[in-house]
Amino acid sequence: MVELDLNLWLQAEDVEPEATLTFTDEGKDTFIPRPEGEADVKAFEISVKLPDGKVKSWTMNLTSQRAVAKTYGTHTPDWIDKQVIVFVTEQNVRGSMRKVIYAKVPSKEPSVTNETVSSPV
Repeated sequence: MVELDLNLWLQAEDVEPEATLTFTDEGKDTFIPRPEGEADVKAFEISVKLPDGKVKSWTMNLTSQRAVAKTYGTHTPDWIDKQVIVFVTEQNVRGSMRKVIYAKVPSKEPSVTNETVSSPV
């Protein structure tokens, strides 16, 4: 028997008020269907691992994409295995207040060097 996992998409309840997620793939361009007569909306989905180990698909808003790209660049394969902190805020979406997930700008990972520090003798 097949069991459908219908809870594939990241929800505000999964991460509120704040959580650290890890990107698990490079993501893909997709479309959000709109009612008849309205144009579908271009979107970007990427898989993220939650602190509990579950993997879900996050439809990143443009603000979050820009925040992450400031640190990791626009080449999303470079995001794989990188972490991002997300937070939830309420926002007016198409006339109703909804919880929305945003990414904080990730801090640069410290660079590792092999330099030695000499101390005076």
